[in-house]
Amino acid sequence: MPEKLYDIADLLQGYDPSDKLAFVKSWDFGAYGRYISDGAATPASLEIRLAQAEHDARIGEALERVSRSRAET
Repeated sequence: MPEKLYDIADLLQGYDPSDKLAFVKSWDFGAYGRYISDGAATPASLEIRLAQAEHDARIGEALERVSRSRAET
C-alpha cells in the first residue's frame, strides 16, 4: 500500500513542458483515457471496476492516516 497520497508530481510523471504533447503522455491523462474508454462512471470491464474500487479504498486509508496523525498533534 502506498505510504502517502499522490501529489502533482505523481500525476504528471513523464510531463515535459517543452513537448507540445506532454500532457497527453502523462500518467494522469493515460488513467483518464482508460476510464473514459471503458465506460467512464459505468465501466464495462471488471479490471477497471476493481482498479477504481482499490483506488478509492487506498485514498480512504491514506486520508484516515492523515486524520489520525493530525488528531495526535
